[in-house]
Amino acid sequence: MAQISVSLLDGLLDRVLDGVCGQYGYKTIILGEGGKEVQNPETKAQFVKKVIASFIKESCCAYESNKDAEGARKVALDKARREIEIS
Repeated sequence: MAQISVSLLDGLLDRVLDGVCGQYGYKTIILGEGGKEVQNPETKAQFVKKVIASFIKESCCAYESNKDAEGARKVALDKARREIEIS
């Protein structure tokens, strides 16, 4: 399996984790069974990895969807230009 790796300057890991977690809604305390507050079992690092993976996936999907839509639009325009004659 291919991997994507990110390198950070020494000392920046906590800052990056805090920034991404803050921006994307990570909660250190969540509601557990019975509505009781518990420590989030998902670490900040796991959460950030999930956010990055989701970003990559959604970016690829959006790109491919837009590319397919543009191709379909060109086909439809070419067809219309061939079929519609105005005199």
